[in-house]
Amino acid sequence: MNRNQLEDNGRSFIARDNVGPTRAMCNHQHCENVLREIKTAALEAIPHNQHQRKNKKNNIKYPQTTNKYWWDETCQNAVNERKIALKELTKKNTQENITNFRIKRNKATAVIKKTKKQHGEIS
Repeated sequence: MNRNQLEDNGRSFIARDNVGPTRAMCNHQHCENVLREIKTAALEAIPHNQHQRKNKKNNIKYPQTTNKYWWDETCQNAVNERKIALKELTKKNTQENITNFRIKRNKATAVIKKTKKQHGEIS
């Protein structure tokens, strides 16, 4: 043990040079303080995206924005159809719903790839 560390019943303490050994800080407590400060700084610095909820009473879906320049209405419609098919599949797991979901999934993938290719995103 070096001169800056003290031990008290199995707990390790670090004595800081600028405060002296009387104000030693527990390693665990110090780590907790550092983590709390990091979390606080991250919450203040990082913007949070809150998803807008669907108005269930009037069945209105709020538009979702995307930063992909190639995304258009056909892509959005294909993805919405895929989501509906997935909900039906999770409600009732039948062979018809499985087949319907696979068709919608493949269609959505094809539409997205086709749109990307038209805009030069993929070759």
